[in-house]
Amino acid sequence: KTGGKCILTTPAKWTENLLKIMAVIGLVSKEEITEHKPLLSTKEIMDKIDLKKQFQAKYGYFELFLNRWFVLTKI
Repeated sequence: KTGGKCILTTPAKWTENLLKIMAVIGLVSKEEITEHKPLLSTKEIMDKIDLKKQFQAKYGYFELFLNRWFVLTKI
């Protein structure tokens, strides 16, 4: 529906090795880390969104730049 929103959060791509180390020492869930799909850069995510040309996207970072948020609005 026009004006509908989708909110997406994902770890920043550069945190991939950091998350694996944190899982090994028990700071984060090993199961959750092994279930992660390959991490994409912000550009890779924006390119996938732009392929559709159906959404306006805004994005930013949180938790000391470890995670990203995207808000997609249907045009």
